[in-house]
Amino acid sequence: MNAKPTNKKYPKWQEKIFNWIQQHNLFIGYPDIKLKNINEVASITEIVHSVYTDVAITKVSYVPDEIMLLPNLFHIDLELDKNCKNIEVISKLIKLEELSLKNSNLTQLPINFKNIKNLTSLDLANNNLDEFCLDIINQINICRLNLSHNNLKKWHLIPDSNYSQIRLDNNPLTKITTDYYDEKMEELDLSNCQLKNLPQNIHNLSNLQVLHVEGNQIDVLSAGFAKLDKLKFLQIDQSPLKDIITLSKNPHYFSNLKSITFNNITKIDKQINKLQQVVSVTVYNDKKS
Repeated sequence: MNAKPTNKKYPKWQEKIFNWIQQHNLFIGYPDIKLKNINEVASITEIVHSVYTDVAITKVSYVPDEIMLLPNLFHIDLELDKNCKNIEVISKLIKLEELSLKNSNLTQLPINFKNIKNLTSLDLANNNLDEFCLDIINQINICRLNLSHNNLKKWHLIPDSNYSQIRLDNNPLTKITTDYYDEKMEELDLSNCQLKNLPQNIHNLSNLQVLHVEGNQIDVLSAGFAKLDKLKFLQIDQSPLKDIITLSKNPHYFSNLKSITFNNITKIDKQINKLQQVVSVTVYNDKKS
């Protein structure tokens, strides 16, 4: 789209949005619209006001109050600089569904983020957040949560959450606790943490399909695994697990499993051939000979 220059004057709030766009070489909504100056974009003001739905920029030093006047904005992907100001205004975007603040040097979240009621996807990867951020996150109706590469040491899964996908990989996690696992969860990534075991009641993830626990210190698969009958993909290599002899003692053990990856296994139960759905079994020894 090539907007024609115009001398028409627009409200100050729109000019502030345009200036912010220009400062960050920002593309909004439609990647073919390059916003270079106020005159070029003035003729698409109404699109900015009512149609634009997407913001994606990096190294943001501030978030303008006027962004909340984009009523249909549903996706924001920002990488904030260390001293970014006014990120609280994001919580006023009533239609916001997807928010990414990865690589943003965050050590905490604004408390009013809990008011983003329509948010379903939250990406906070590669920050410096600890478990105190969970007090806010757990008040949002999120389906997909990415907290990989942060500083979480423990995690408590709450009842009646809406999670379908959680990424907690590459955190110094040593403990996961729960009184209840949400049955909606389909994918869980706990790889490259510091876990020695998983909760016995992991079986409460009755719809879990993908589980990454590689790169931990897990040496035993708990009995709860027997009831994960929807699990299709399990990766548990780079761990001290030596024995999967119990894999198929239960007739429902991994009945839908399609792919499984181990390393340094010394015992494999002959009954593993009962896992009829498996199409890929990877077992390798990563020790130097």
